[in-house]
Amino acid sequence: TPLGSALAGTGFALGGYMTQVRGFVNIFSGFVWLPAVFACVCRSLDAGPPRRRAAWVLAAGTALALSFLAGHHVPPIQTGLLLGFYVVFRVVANWRGAGWRSRLLPLALLAGVALWALLLASMQWLPSLEWGRLALRWVSEGEPIRWGEKIPYSILQQTGSLSPQSFVSLVLPYVSVDVSLYVGAPLLFLALVGLLFARPAESRFFAAALFLYLFLSWGELSVVHGWVNTFIPGVWFAREVFHYLVPLQLCLALLAGWGLDALAGAYGDAPDPALVRFVRRAGWGLAGLVAGCGALVAALHIQHGVRMDHPHMRSTAGLAVYAFALGVLLFFLHSGRIAAARFAVIAVALVGIDLASNLSREIRAADRTAVQSVWRPTPAVEFLRARARQERFRVDDSGGVFPPNFGDAWRLESTMGHGATGLARYLAFRGTGWGAGSNATALLGARYFVARIPVPGMPRVFEGPDPVYRNPRAVPRAFAVTRYRVFASDPELLKRLETPLFAPRATALVLQGELGRVPQDVRAALNDEGDGLEVSVVTYKSAAGYGPAAPPWGWTSGDELMARVRPAGRLEHCFLRVDFYPTGAGPSRLDVALEGAGRSGKIAVELPGRDPEEAAFERLRTIGVDLGALEAADCRVTLRTAEASGARIDSLGFFPSPAGAGDDDPGPVRLRAFQPNRLELEADLRRAALVVCSEVFYPGWEAQVDGRPAPLLEADYILRAVPVPAGKHAIVLRFRPRSFLLGLAVSLASLAAAGLCLAATRPRRNP
Repeated sequence: TPLGSALAGTGFALGGYMTQVRGFVNIFSGFVWLPAVFACVCRSLDAGPPRRRAAWVLAAGTALALSFLAGHHVPPIQTGLLLGFYVVFRVVANWRGAGWRSRLLPLALLAGVALWALLLASMQWLPSLEWGRLALRWVSEGEPIRWGEKIPYSILQQTGSLSPQSFVSLVLPYVSVDVSLYVGAPLLFLALVGLLFARPAESRFFAAALFLYLFLSWGELSVVHGWVNTFIPGVWFAREVFHYLVPLQLCLALLAGWGLDALAGAYGDAPDPALVRFVRRAGWGLAGLVAGCGALVAALHIQHGVRMDHPHMRSTAGLAVYAFALGVLLFFLHSGRIAAARFAVIAVALVGIDLASNLSREIRAADRTAVQSVWRPTPAVEFLRARARQERFRVDDSGGVFPPNFGDAWRLESTMGHGATGLARYLAFRGTGWGAGSNATALLGARYFVARIPVPGMPRVFEGPDPVYRNPRAVPRAFAVTRYRVFASDPELLKRLETPLFAPRATALVLQGELGRVPQDVRAALNDEGDGLEVSVVTYKSAAGYGPAAPPWGWTSGDELMARVRPAGRLEHCFLRVDFYPTGAGPSRLDVALEGAGRSGKIAVELPGRDPEEAAFERLRTIGVDLGALEAADCRVTLRTAEASGARIDSLGFFPSPAGAGDDDPGPVRLRAFQPNRLELEADLRRAALVVCSEVFYPGWEAQVDGRPAPLLEADYILRAVPVPAGKHAIVLRFRPRSFLLGLAVSLASLAAAGLCLAATRPRRNP
């Protein structure tokens, strides 16, 4: 009945775990469609004409699609699990005396719901599928898993378990060790009536489902959890046991709605002597419960000194009050003092008051929320916000000074955050160096970082409890390079990227396949660092050690690097390139030792100091040092920073010609406009170059140069690079993922097809 539906809706929305899951906005937004999906499926099973069945199937599929479009996979999985159980129950219940068509019809309707939901949600699940194949997923405290890896039960059982004693909170809201599941005595009593006296077959199914979800929520404390996750495909993907409480709440709410209808019918149009006897006996039970609660409160207060305002005292008194109200209401119904219809209205109001009162106590006032204290901007945040209005940069916080995901809350671009999934390539890239001095941090354009432990050599630009430092090695958001180095595999590229032999501002690291996409005219103007000279790092160490607060290599005295240099043929001259920042007025020394390839000796390289009018880290300088002739054999070159060195080395390189060791800046690249899905750049290049964007490469990004399509390369493992010829050019990068466009087309086409079919089959009125 309408009143039974109102009671069930109130119980589902305001009771149990639904009041707790609201903190997970995407999960909550998906679960709110669960009753609608279930109701539409039931209507499709009971509808007569095929057109009406089809309409209800479309409605159910639409609600299920909206459940997935909310942004999380758990609600549709839990919804599908409950619907699957229910449809199988309907097939078994109607098996006798029915033909094969009638027996299989519920399964066909459920398949139609699933298919329609998949079609409508294509614009969500197709991009999600693409992301899933490229991402890592965290499922517990252990290592993340990749796409296609099943979560072992040894991990699943660690994702949380609801303690059995927490179910006391169904009637006593504060008596729980996990979450409050409060639904109140009135709703629980009506659910019991529904279980015992309403719709015998369906009430038993939902009672069985209720107890199944009850034991599933216990996690590792129940063997049922292990059985279901082992033998039912896909359930393990929605691993959090607490989410089983949402369908449990739906089962409880449905039983309560049917119970209210049964009570109203037993004292109205459909007398039920058994239910009348049950109500009479339940009245005495409620009276005993009220008396027991009163005695318990008195004993705790008088004998044990428990304060009357203690939460457990308050919850016990609340149970007594609502049990008393329910008992009085049942007495009036049983004695004929109120009609059955009026009883139903008052019962719905009583349940609503009970649940809404409990919910209101859980809502914090605006001045008492933890969010206010956690996300209150500190002086360091205000400083970074002010800088963000003048320049574009990222903030690195490898030491965890700020709260997780601070970038989202404070609108600051950051380099890391907390989430259930993460792009696998990005995490591998960050794994080459998490500290402020790493090449990975420089390539991400992390110009500022927060650290309470001083980083030697880094200029401090903000004082206070949370000091802010500037990273002069951070690259701009877009820049041009004329050098590249080719690798056969990702591991080789990553190994090179983390070493001092990589110059983030001057060289692009690419795979062999990416290089083949560069236009020939641009490629001819670029310099291959590996042409004629094979260079690799043997070992390197920093005297300052490693960690989030460690400076880059070459910034402290005693830093040492050994490289293997092997020319393809005899070289009359081999040049060492040193990129560095002068911080002192006097020169600094870099000791170079050579061994092999026909050479043995030492060279003292002098790095000039800065000019008197020049500020520290104002300009990156480059010098080239002729190391002399090398034979076509391995040569070990050892470099060591001298004591009291004032130079801050950015990178090192070996080249077979003086051109590689000279200034090769091709020209400026300016950022004209920036949006999350669109970048507009302007490049004024003296020679052809690769324009590198300090933005993560992902399928769906495409590039245009002067309005014409251009290849977009994956450089430096995760960044975007565009080959651009010499001259002044407008460059646009935009995000147009094929997975989303295809999904959107499928969704819109499905909507149009369904609308046309319904319109074509609409009954026509006779003239």
